[in-house]
Amino acid sequence: MLSEARFCEAAAQRAVDRRNNIHAANTKAVTPGAVLISAMLEEGRLIEGALKHLNLSFQARMRYVEKNSEFIRSSDGAESIQMVRLSNRQVLVHRLISSELRGEFQAHWLGVWEDHTAPVERGKLRAALKAKLEARQKRRDIARRQGGLDFGLDYLETTLWHVYPKG
Repeated sequence: MLSEARFCEAAAQRAVDRRNNIHAANTKAVTPGAVLISAMLEEGRLIEGALKHLNLSFQARMRYVEKNSEFIRSSDGAESIQMVRLSNRQVLVHRLISSELRGEFQAHWLGVWEDHTAPVERGKLRAALKAKLEARQKRRDIARRQGGLDFGLDYLETTLWHVYPKG
């Protein structure tokens, strides 16, 4: 029979091991390279699925994407959304342009998705995407303006040091 202390110690060790295993599995799944490749594969899968009925070769698909793509950029040029226009849908890729944002998110893409907007409604979609980018840009500007005051570790020591008059 285990003593209560040993029983608690074994339970705590099992919890630590379980947490470490979960952390290791999550770390492998969220490495920057894995996220980058999964976004690239998702983009390719969506475009290939949409162009499947045309039976195009790889080079012909690349030319089609080049001719039918439109970049909607934020006003500061830090990010953009690429809209690949297809017959009855659009493939949208949220790309990070600036190295600052790439470093922050550890990725070149924020997302890849498909939108089923009629060709006559593309102007509204373009305006909505532009508004989304501008809102994100405005939030970055506000955060940049507010900044942060870094007082460091020695701040409290210097502010609490008082000199009293002698005598």
